[in-house]
Amino acid sequence: MHIPIRIEAHGSILEILDEKVIITPSGFFGLITRMGSGGKEIPYGSIKGIQFKEAGILLGYLSFTVLGSVEAESLFTARVDPNSVCFERHLNEKMLEVKKMIESKIASFQKNQTSKVSGAGAAEEIGKLFELKKAGAISDEEFEMMKSKLLKSA
Repeated sequence: MHIPIRIEAHGSILEILDEKVIITPSGFFGLITRMGSGGKEIPYGSIKGIQFKEAGILLGYLSFTVLGSVEAESLFTARVDPNSVCFERHLNEKMLEVKKMIESKIASFQKNQTSKVSGAGAAEEIGKLFELKKAGAISDEEFEMMKSKLLKSA
């Protein structure tokens, strides 16, 4: 699979880009279950875990755990979770490939962050994180967590 990837799932469109994942509600199912919410952009650095449930008779789901979110515990919670994508059985293999690709992107992101810290210095990286926080690109919790990691690795 080559990036970017766009998958039309059950009530959502999942886009895999170089630096982030985008989940956009679509169709009647998406509008009803997501109550008119817009698209959700999730940078790879914010993803703390991925949960994959293969579709059988019912739908399957791919759910992203991000800082400050509640993890989807079942298909029923995944259907309304803005960090989850539900899909039909014919997408099982493709969604498993996507999961592996995203896990690889997360690992690459973490590796790049580690090498950036050693090269640029923790203070400079914390300054960059602060600018992201001011711009609203990351939350206060994400800022504190990333700052803590930088200080521990310095």
